[in-house]
Amino acid sequence: MPRDDDGYDDRPKKTWREIDQLRDGKRSRSATPPAERARLERSASYSRYKSAADKFFSGELLPEALAEKVDPTGGSRAKKDQVAKLRQVEDFREFATLAKAYVDEHGVPDDPYVVDRLLGHPNEGVVQKTLDKLSELLQAGGFKVPKSLPERLKSLELSSDDPDLQDRAKALAKAIRDRPR
Repeated sequence: MPRDDDGYDDRPKKTWREIDQLRDGKRSRSATPPAERARLERSASYSRYKSAADKFFSGELLPEALAEKVDPTGGSRAKKDQVAKLRQVEDFREFATLAKAYVDEHGVPDDPYVVDRLLGHPNEGVVQKTLDKLSELLQAGGFKVPKSLPERLKSLELSSDDPDLQDRAKALAKAIRDRPR
């Protein structure tokens, strides 16, 4: 039982509502509200930060000393150089031969532009592998779809002799159309 002279009853008492608000206020200060987070992710500085981080972790911006430790054989750098060359080749015949050699050696690259061009390859085996990779990339998310990709899939659907290839191209085109933006 409290004594009258201890000063305990003189303090203002907080209601349960005030106590809950204080608790909630502490939590909300540490977490970023969804609207503010979305605004941050749309900002130019955030996109520059993300692209720089992607380049760093993909090995493009690694210092030489660190690159030698991460990839001592240089295989990763060679693959990147081959993909860059595939992106730059304008002659389709040269592209087709280089792409076939690359796909046979390393598989289909993750580069959206090269994947788009590979869908027009004359070898159906390469096109099948490309459709597999495209399906995998779309399921994983984060794949930036080139504007010409839906048209390329539509063209593949209409021009291919293989019904399985046509069905897969149609399904992937639908998946691209229906994906959240």
